[in-house]
Amino acid sequence: MIEDNAIVGFRAYTTDSSTSLANVTILNNGPESPLNPHEGAGILFRSTSWTSKGPAEISDLVVENSTGSGVVMAKGGAIGSNWTIRGNSANGASFIEFHPKVENLASEDNIGNGVSVIDSSNVELSNVHTSGNGIGLYFQESNYVMSGGKNVSCHTCSSDGDQRGIVVRDSIDLQLISITVEGSQSEPALDIDNTGNLFPGIIILDDIAVHSTSSNYSVRLEGVDAEISGLDLSGNGGGMYWMARGSL
Repeated sequence: MIEDNAIVGFRAYTTDSSTSLANVTILNNGPESPLNPHEGAGILFRSTSWTSKGPAEISDLVVENSTGSGVVMAKGGAIGSNWTIRGNSANGASFIEFHPKVENLASEDNIGNGVSVIDSSNVELSNVHTSGNGIGLYFQESNYVMSGGKNVSCHTCSSDGDQRGIVVRDSIDLQLISITVEGSQSEPALDIDNTGNLFPGIIILDDIAVHSTSSNYSVRLEGVDAEISGLDLSGNGGGMYWMARGSL
């Protein structure tokens, strides 16, 4: 257990497959007023190598009440499982220029986003649940170009009671599969805007369920070329708005 430190709880640089963390609990860490969310992180990984033997692995992780983000991982890749991230003062988990393969992640009651993926490719997230965050799942420029085998995916992911459910900005080669969004406090619950993306490409939406009681659009796609299969909109929401980019 790592707790009650006025600095980042656990900091790792230039790690590789020789790094393995299991059954780690990180509580109440970070300076009182960090200048940036990563300076108050519970756990910070940077420049992690994914070699032929694999990357660093982090399992059975609990991060709570950091003064910045709970988990920050930048430039590299890692494998993770069974993460609980709760009550942090910025994002729950932030991946920046990173290649995570993470399953069974719960991110709850964070001030910022439950999970944030920025400028990343080859992302595999599965069995992710967010609740009580600013935005449940946020993707930006992930991926910004179509690239075989390096798509960004979230499989069996859910947002329940976040301020916003799923927000996507300027991202293609993104696959959202078996997704549930309900109880979003602001609409649209699923909001994708690719008007600023420089390259053509698609998003795959497969087996999506959105429950909304708002009179605004539950789903809004702006400048988005998409393959949609199995979209279920329920509640008293205002339905769906879709303006394709039409660049394919």
